[in-house]
Order: sequence, then structure tokens, then C-alpha cells
Amino acid sequence: MKRLTLLFVTLLFSITGILAQTPNQFKYQAVLRNADGTIIADENITVDISILQGSVSGTSVFDEQHSVTTTAQGVINLNIGSVSDLSVVDWNADIYFVEISVNGTIMGTSQLLSVPYALYAEKTGIWIKDGDIIYYNNGNVGIGTETPNGDLHIFDDDASWLEIETSMATKWAIAELRAPGGVFQLSFLGSDAPGAGAIIGNTANIDAIAVNGLNIINEENSHIAFLTNGFALSDEKMRITSEGNVGIGNTSPNEKLEVEGAIKIGDGGYSGITDGATAPVPAGGAGTIIFLNTHFYGWDGSVWHQLD
Repeated sequence: MKRLTLLFVTLLFSITGILAQTPNQFKYQAVLRNADGTIIADENITVDISILQGSVSGTSVFDEQHSVTTTAQGVINLNIGSVSDLSVVDWNADIYFVEISVNGTIMGTSQLLSVPYALYAEKTGIWIKDGDIIYYNNGNVGIGTETPNGDLHIFDDDASWLEIETSMATKWAIAELRAPGGVFQLSFLGSDAPGAGAIIGNTANIDAIAVNGLNIINEENSHIAFLTNGFALSDEKMRITSEGNVGIGNTSPNEKLEVEGAIKIGDGGYSGITDGATAPVPAGGAGTIIFLNTHFYGWDGSVWHQLD
């Protein structure tokens, strides 16, 4: 009987098992020679593959047999997992060894130092690829952190940066967050320094399609400030205090509205108003003030009064 020598073995982890539609398998290649070193060319042989768990003498968790023909160079190529179901191997459970037998003779056993990661991914649900889509179903994803606190947690000792960009001038770079039937929250958490938590762009829109309204909420007993031309405290233009007072040009309004500067009042689209007129009735009701035809008028609930 011929003695067979496995000159070299190459496990090629070019995984075909990422897709749900294709079988879990990886490639195996070897060159067969006789004991005297001559190539075993163009011969039919039987190759048995076993994957052993834990050690070279461990329990076999996967077995399959291939009938192949060597090439003129003595090469055999086969796909491990193309005969039996390789998905039965739990790659996360232990270390594994592959045992190769040719025509009933064990040629060698070696550890799979590079676990077929795509098969491991399919087994555990990590980064599953389906066509042009790649996704992850279980747990949180950490970039720069081993303990992610959310579905996606990005951490950096310097600056954490998430960039969404489009190269087309007519398109938008959109980060879309949805909470169907629930509460949507976009939080900017930073230090007390001005500008900690900024939206930067040539044109930055806060656009909402909110059937029940868009709420801007500060849960702390503090204010909401609006700044332009920078993010220093001196750049503040308007403030809503925790008491609900609005200050324009005033950072500490004591009334519902305080304006530091001039106010311009228009006619509100009204016409034909004179002192003592009972029409038109303003939609705003009593307290409405307009400026019409060089005069100020105020509505007391039933009559217009000239105020100047």
C-alpha cells in the first residue's frame, strides 16, 4: 500500500458562509506525495475531515468525507462544510482542531488558530451580511470601548467623531432617528463650557415632522439660550428662563417678555381701524396692539382705542 505524505496544508478562510442563502464552509488545500517524495498525480482519493473540540484528542463535533481527484501537481481542493452542516460547530464555545485522513490514514491534526470568523458571526448573529446589507442583531456595539452603554457607543481619549457625509451638493447628509409610537430624544451632554454640544454646518436645519408637536426640553432647573455668531456667553441673543420668562437681549428677564432694544409693531393686516371702532375683531383678543396709519391702537375686548 502506498504511503502518503501531506507536503503542506493550507486552510483558506475565504468564507462563503456569511450569506444566509449559502452553506457554511471554508476552503482546504493540500499537496499529496508518496513517502519517496513523488507527487500523487491524477488519482482518486478519499479525504475524511473531522473537527475536534478542546484538544487533538477531543471529541469530534463535525465529520465529513470527500471523494476527490488530485491534480497533475498532486493538489487537492475541497470545501469543508459542503458535505455536512458546519453550522453545528459553536465557534465561541472552545478551541478547535482539524484532523485530516487520506484513504483511511490519519495524516495529521492541527489547531484552527484562525477561527472562521464569518462562520462564528453567523452562528452568534454578529455582523451578518445579506447582499449589500450588513447588520448585527444582538447586544451593543462599542467603538473604542469594551463596555458600550448603548446600541452604539463611540469613545476616544481625544475627540470622538461620528461623520456623515455626502459628496453630492444636491443631496443631504441625514442622521435619522426614529421612535415610532414612543418618545424621541436627541441629547447633547457636555461640560458647562459654552459650545459643549454644538451643531456645525454651512446650513444647519432642525427639521421635524411631529404630528404632536416639537418639544425642546431642559429637564434641569435652568434656561434655554439661543446664540448666534459664536458660542461665547456674549453671543447670546435670546433666553427662556426656567420660570418661562423670555429675554431678547436680556439674560435675566423678570417678566414674560423683556426686550433690550427697540420693538417694531405692524398693522397685523388690519385696516379701517379708528378710535372707538368695534370692528374688525382681532384674533388675539383683548390686549392686541397694532400700529396703523401713524397711530397705535389697542383692543380692550370690545373697542379699539387710539393709544397715542
